[in-house]
Amino acid sequence: GHVDVLLLFKSIDKSMLEAVSLIGWNLGHFAAQNGHVNVIKFLNEAHIDLDKKDMLGETPMLIAHQLKHYNCVRELMYKPSASNCNIL
Repeated sequence: GHVDVLLLFKSIDKSMLEAVSLIGWNLGHFAAQNGHVNVIKFLNEAHIDLDKKDMLGETPMLIAHQLKHYNCVRELMYKPSASNCNIL
């Protein structure tokens, strides 16, 4: 839940935020498991893939839902705009 550490990683090398464990977990999986909605929000804003499936096919959203971290589920449902498209 230490966003300040993630800010440091991002300032050094953003690819550090995209690291994956041996079982396919990224930071989103760990944040979802522990209910760290602040980390999920930070990763969302940094455009880190929060839909990534691990080796069992589980996403951070599935993990958050299973563990009843509903604030995390809500944040994982939010996707910041990747473009400046206007719908006419």
